[in-house]
Amino acid sequence: MTNDQDAKRDAGKPRLTLVPRRMLTGIARVREYAVDNKYHDPENYRKVEVERYRDSMFRHLVAYLDDPYGNDEESGLPHLWHLATNVCFLCELEPIDMTITYRQKGDDTAMQITDNEICGTCKWHQFESDSGWVCGNPESDCCSCWTEFNDSCYDWEEREETTGGW
Repeated sequence: MTNDQDAKRDAGKPRLTLVPRRMLTGIARVREYAVDNKYHDPENYRKVEVERYRDSMFRHLVAYLDDPYGNDEESGLPHLWHLATNVCFLCELEPIDMTITYRQKGDDTAMQITDNEICGTCKWHQFESDSGWVCGNPESDCCSCWTEFNDSCYDWEEREETTGGW
């Protein structure tokens, strides 16, 4: 096998398999609890002020430090999972102004993406009510791919200003 970008264009994309699966599973369990039992809208977290996630993160951090094996009273899930979930929300919602340059080993070309050039701000990023977000750009290798708000690709195009947000 070769690392042929013509066969599969994944240069500059994050290697999500490097993220520990237990952490992902824990976050998924917290999200499932919240969506199934409290908020019902998987995108509800975007409507909450970041300060509230900071407060919640600190509460779960203190609870975790007091008892590393303790569980949240309401959900019954580990405080550590709630802590990780709050950190994820903050990573998603904090307005971090930075430019990221991706460079693969042995590749002299770099893909430069600003914090605004992400799928969530692309004019082709569409929400499919049953399944989540998908790329709708017919010219992109990512067309019809399920995407996350902070994903990115070479084919990003600026969204026209609209009222009502994303």
